[in-house]
Amino acid sequence: MTDETPVISYATANDIDAVSALQLDWAAEGITRGFVPDDPDDLRSALGRLFLVARIGGGIAGFIRGRERVSDDATGTVVPGNKRYLDVDDIYVAAGWRNRGIGGQLLDALLQNARASGIDHFQVYSSSKDTDRILGFYRKHGFDAWFLRLFRDG
Repeated sequence: MTDETPVISYATANDIDAVSALQLDWAAEGITRGFVPDDPDDLRSALGRLFLVARIGGGIAGFIRGRERVSDDATGTVVPGNKRYLDVDDIYVAAGWRNRGIGGQLLDALLQNARASGIDHFQVYSSSKDTDRILGFYRKHGFDAWFLRLFRDG
């Protein structure tokens, strides 16, 4: 891989095959509990201002996808009642492109797009197996933990 600078842009219909391939890589890595790749049609239906890719050269090194929601009684304790918020659904950077700031660029761009739409509350759920690293990543971007669930097999 080269040291080209990533360009963060909206995902397009032409990117769906590449994003699907990244999701298959993600699943194969086994780094996230319970991760199942999306159907390409579901990815197509998510296209818009909250679905971004990191382009490097002629390929895609990573992607992020979020969803706008409105808080209700179930989420009102984290997000004030009846407020719009962004749920970060997926963020993935291909293994060969990690530790170069691409994930942070994707997250910052997604939050900026949400803010431009008047959204100022954000939340993320993660089932990453590398809890310490993922907490550090999100804390670096201004997130704080609200809830923590731990488990033990056996």
